[in-house]
Amino acid sequence: MFVSGTTSILGHETVHAGDFAKQWDVATANIAHLIGADSLASQGMEEGFTLRDLDQIKVYYRHASDLATVKQLAQATFDARADVRFLKVDICRADLFVEMEGIATHRDE
Repeated sequence: MFVSGTTSILGHETVHAGDFAKQWDVATANIAHLIGADSLASQGMEEGFTLRDLDQIKVYYRHASDLATVKQLAQATFDARADVRFLKVDICRADLFVEMEGIATHRDE
């Protein structure tokens, strides 16, 4: 399952402007909700995924000075086997610091 364009937005509003770590928390919570069992069951799917099931992840970040933080948060959030790419880019809203996308798949243990 591909999930993309996930940021620190709730409803239509950016939340935690100015706080990278809190924006990360909201963005990853949004992904977890989208790929979770409850959300997918409402779409007729039998199983859900967790953040540890994400692979081929792209983490887009706005400021070069945030790279070390981005890498640290990604290491704590995603499976160690996940292929994670970090890309410094402009993000869709000036008050957003991070955006993510990835593919959720059940890993062979």
